[in-house]
Amino acid sequence: MVRNVKKMAAVFCAGMLLMSSLTISGCTTKSTRSSRDTSEVSETSNTPTPTNTPSPSPTPTPDPKELLRLEAVSKAESVHMKEEDLRGKHELFLEYAKIVEENPNLDRYRAYVYHIFPVVAEQLKDKNKEFFLGKLQSLRMVTEGVAIGNAGEYYDVDNMVLIDSEQYMMGADQYARTVFHELMHFVDYQIDGDTDIVYKCKDRFVRQKDMTDKDWDDFSFQIEARFITEGGAELYTAKNFNYATVTYELPTLFMTALECIYGTEFLDDLFFRQDSTMAMINLMQDAGFTMDEISNSFQTMNYYTYPSRYELPKKPILAKDVLIRLYLKERGEGWTEDKQFLAIIRAMDESAAEKAEPQFPEQADLYIWDWEKMSKWKEEFTDKLESKYTIYFWGSGVAGIFINGEFKAGGWASVVDKLADRDWHQGILVDYDYEHDKVLSVEFPESIIPQEVPDRLTAGAELDERLASLRHDNTAAHEQVSNAWSVDKLKDAKQKAVDIGNKYGIRIYIGDDIPVEDKTLYEFQKDPERIDKALDNIDLALSRYPIDLFDQLCFGYIYGIDIYLMAFTYPEQCVDTQLIDGKWHHVISLDTSTEKNVDRYEEVLAADISLLIDRYMLNYYENIEEPTYTLHEWMNYMPPFCRYCGTYYSTEDDYYKENKQYFVNKDAMTTAAMDRAELFKAVMQAVIAKEDPDKEIKYEKLTGECLDKVDFYFDLIREIFDTTNWPKVTCWEQEVMDQYQERLKDQGDS
Repeated sequence: MVRNVKKMAAVFCAGMLLMSSLTISGCTTKSTRSSRDTSEVSETSNTPTPTNTPSPSPTPTPDPKELLRLEAVSKAESVHMKEEDLRGKHELFLEYAKIVEENPNLDRYRAYVYHIFPVVAEQLKDKNKEFFLGKLQSLRMVTEGVAIGNAGEYYDVDNMVLIDSEQYMMGADQYARTVFHELMHFVDYQIDGDTDIVYKCKDRFVRQKDMTDKDWDDFSFQIEARFITEGGAELYTAKNFNYATVTYELPTLFMTALECIYGTEFLDDLFFRQDSTMAMINLMQDAGFTMDEISNSFQTMNYYTYPSRYELPKKPILAKDVLIRLYLKERGEGWTEDKQFLAIIRAMDESAAEKAEPQFPEQADLYIWDWEKMSKWKEEFTDKLESKYTIYFWGSGVAGIFINGEFKAGGWASVVDKLADRDWHQGILVDYDYEHDKVLSVEFPESIIPQEVPDRLTAGAELDERLASLRHDNTAAHEQVSNAWSVDKLKDAKQKAVDIGNKYGIRIYIGDDIPVEDKTLYEFQKDPERIDKALDNIDLALSRYPIDLFDQLCFGYIYGIDIYLMAFTYPEQCVDTQLIDGKWHHVISLDTSTEKNVDRYEEVLAADISLLIDRYMLNYYENIEEPTYTLHEWMNYMPPFCRYCGTYYSTEDDYYKENKQYFVNKDAMTTAAMDRAELFKAVMQAVIAKEDPDKEIKYEKLTGECLDKVDFYFDLIREIFDTTNWPKVTCWEQEVMDQYQERLKDQGDS
């Protein structure tokens, strides 16, 4: 599923491989001596015996292309891919792999992003390479709650894939299909540049970039081909990874029918181009469709894609009628004899559009939806299975699909292997003789479920060595020098920022020094007094943490910690990862717009630092075969059937009230990481309030359920960091201990 939010304003918040060299050694000849004693040599023969020692053969210069291929293949094998997956694009793969390997925001999905490369290699044009790789670099993969009924979503404006947290428990095949489907949206939206928006005006359809003042006056509505977006994502997921369409059945069949009419190359171009909507409009206009017919057919198809978002138009147009007209335009009158085409459109259940008037009523018996025929077809497929297999549930209709250029019939089903005692969900492909309506064979192609990257290791020397290699030298962040000029009114503030940064091993940016690409988009705080107070509060906040914490956070994907003092941020504060001088840094943006915001830095930074710790924790544990932390383990501290609500949500008050004892506030219901951040902040609020009562910080004691969660979290922190130089008990650990003791005392008194 994809969220099209193109018009939303984006906000600021957001080694070399070891390879054996190839050498070809020249053949050398050993010198031989006569077996006779040298004394037997004639004394009169003073002429030395000539020797014919051959010159060494020159070492051939390795072919650069072959070296590149070997390097790419070696890298592919290290992430469990085959040479054929590279599609001959060795240089592109190495560039692609470097970005995937270093992107800190891919979380557990790194292996999946690697495995979509074959699609990228086939569809990416050279002119779009830089744009697409830039988008790959900023891609975010997040596991959390999403809208009810959706397994995943792609947000193009944020370039972010959300996978519903419950999908991880739905089985490896379902989970993989969901991830690949959402990643197919990413490829679709980014591989050909920014996606076009198309509007229906009075007398024409117009791209947004081509809109004139008159067009805006005549503007009616935005027209979208959502059926191409979702049908294409599902179809290409099936073609490349799981060989069966599971959702969006009618849009997927529509795309398959287009492939039947125009060919695979045409369909590739239609789906992956940035102006798919306009391309579909042009196709229909060339076939004689009027503007109203195009609008109504789009709305009808969008209804079948998102029935909860779209309504059927007053005059719906059957998708199969659209396809027949396109067939007539492209290939002539032969559609009634084209068994493959008929098999596709016959599988389209458009019974919901009962008001639609068939445009080919005399041939209706050839292509109408026939549930009885579909059921019989499934029985024929089942009868051809080996006796050890039993299909106990068909998860989709049986339909046609082109796999590697061959037209197959198939669907998705739940299968039992009685001999192996195995129960799984599987795409089923059928080699079907459409001319004689006969099943030739049935196969279960193996779905692609990527192995995790990096490979997880068991406890031991190899794991210790890897973890040690992931720690980065942060010395430079302790040796900063101010770049303020003597005439700069922020000279003293910049020096102070450097001094504080050197103390903790972080970089603090103020004023125009804040390294954002387009400075016209942001406001920078220029008031020396406000900045001075902000720096004091940052220093105070950071002093509450072990002095080497920030050095240790420079680990794995992250090479530095930066703080930006902005004049204004939205939200009030945020944590982001940004690429700075070719290396990823954590960036905390703090709001200096009001004194009240500046006074809250201790609380704000507690949550922000927790988010940095959370990223470190996930990076750390992804290397370990049996990690202490998993999302499943964390959910054991939650109520039954509880789920996080995700980034884009509207939390229902009733849901919060029912589970209030498990969360410190509603924000904690967003994601597991935010839950831990709000817990950490609540503990630090109590610490600060007790140490400095004059600040009048409001805090509430944690419930027993929240104490158990945060206690588990703090144990994880102890496990993953080197605490040699830490206090035996940190201030936050002491606060949790105190609250536990108070609860025990209260329970005893009662």
